[in-house]
Amino acid sequence: MMEKLRITVNGRSYDVTVEVLETDENKHSPKREPESFPVQPLTAINGGKAQANTSKGNTGSSPGNSAGKTINSPMPGTILSIKVNSGDQVKRGQVLIILEAMKMENEIMADSDGTIRDIHVSPGQSVQTGDLLITLT
Repeated sequence: MMEKLRITVNGRSYDVTVEVLETDENKHSPKREPESFPVQPLTAINGGKAQANTSKGNTGSSPGNSAGKTINSPMPGTILSIKVNSGDQVKRGQVLIILEAMKMENEIMADSDGTIRDIHVSPGQSVQTGDLLITLT
């Protein structure tokens, strides 16, 4: 049996068609609670572009990282390219890194103005959610 549903994600509505494999009437087990998945509060999607996670202070990932803002990976993936160099002045919204995740290119952007202090990754490197990418001052 096919069923049409409307799903809303981040304020956008999508019409989808799903195939119903089981219904409550033909199940022999008690009704299960819907599965919940942990929300990653450090990841924000805005207009289809991944926003960088930032936090102030020492992340402990790099020696001498005693001040500044850190840009962390919002998702696991592979660094395709780095669009900035150490010492570069960056503006809010400027693309810093291209991260490939699930065969999609995601732009990691600066969420504030600053200067690139350290770049902690290189092209081709695999990263996990929360890994330190860049330190801004």
